[in-house]
Parts: sequence; structure tokens; C-alpha cells
Amino acid sequence: MPFDFTSSPLHWINRVGFSVRKELSRRLTSNEIPLTAEEWAAMMLLASAGGMAPSELADATFRDRTTVTRLVDGMVRKNLVHRDADPHDRRRHVLQVTRSGRAALDSTQSTAEALVAKALSGISAQDALTVTRVLRQMNDNLTGKPQKQNRSST
Repeated sequence: MPFDFTSSPLHWINRVGFSVRKELSRRLTSNEIPLTAEEWAAMMLLASAGGMAPSELADATFRDRTTVTRLVDGMVRKNLVHRDADPHDRRRHVLQVTRSGRAALDSTQSTAEALVAKALSGISAQDALTVTRVLRQMNDNLTGKPQKQNRSST
């Protein structure tokens, strides 16, 4: 009997990821927010980390460095992020969200919250916590690195 990939959680993780990106892009566009879903995700990571090197952003987003460089170049042109020299290593740069980037992120909060609410509609809080725990464990199994846990989702 052939392997039925559609019965695997990995199939559904992939589908949900595509659906979220597609729906987020649609909502950002319809609300006239000048960000792509990829820019939004990168800026959320940068803002929550207080900045990071492009290589760290590539690792955090599971994207290759060339793709991240193009993404960052576009965000710099839009004045969403800027590159600062690393005070500890002059060969390295740290990406920081600009004031206008923070304003763009602030303008997306209700859009992102509404998308999360739609995705979790009909799912109990306990089930959402279980899914989060299981997905973190699956990620840890594949990467060999435990992810930092947000206190509100443990």
C-alpha cells in the first residue's frame, strides 16, 4: 500500500503554512498595508529579538542567505529596517526595525490577531496548546535544537 502523505501531520503543517501566508498577504493588501507576508514575518522576528544579523535571520526563517539578502535590501529601500555596524565585530551588521517599520508593524496587529482568531476558530484553548507543544517537539526532533518557549504558550 503506498504512503498516504495527506494523512501525515506534515502535509497539514505545510498546507496551513501556505494558507496563512496567502491569507495574510490578502489581508495586508486589502488593508493597504505596504508589507509582504515575508517582510512582516522577518520584521516580527527582528522586533522581538531587538535586532539580529542577516545570517541569524536566515537561520530563524529557514531561508537561504541570498533570499534573505534580497528581502532585507527591499526592506531597507522601504525604510522598514536599517543595517547597523555590530559594535563587537565590524565585519558584521545587525538589522534593526526603523521607526516607520515599527509603525507598519503596529498597523498590522489587528490584522494578524484577526487571522489567528480565524485559524483557531472552533479549536479549544487546550487543543491549541497541545498542537503548539507537539509542533515544537516535531521541530526540535528535526533541528536538534529546542526552541525558546513563550510563557503564554507553554
